[in-house]
Amino acid sequence: MEPGSGARRPAGKVSKVKLDGLAEAIPAVLEDAIRAGGSTLKDFAAPDGELGYFSKQFDVYDREGEPCRAGCDGHVRRIVQGGRSTFFCPACQR
Repeated sequence: MEPGSGARRPAGKVSKVKLDGLAEAIPAVLEDAIRAGGSTLKDFAAPDGELGYFSKQFDVYDREGEPCRAGCDGHVRRIVQGGRSTFFCPACQR
């Protein structure tokens, strides 16, 4: 499997160990995002007009071609899946 091919892995092919890690990480990320006011992209704003600031913490989103922030030797890649962009580091995100 080529590095980064996990970005295209069908959900049914994700290992139990990886699923367990995701199940643990997802609530923590959602809590951080809520505390930061959400992820303002383009023209979204909360009902009170405030912008979310969680997007400032994104390590790969909209950073195609930039060095990976994790400190590996990779550079962020972008692929399109179902008409949506997926950004990832093929060196350290599998």
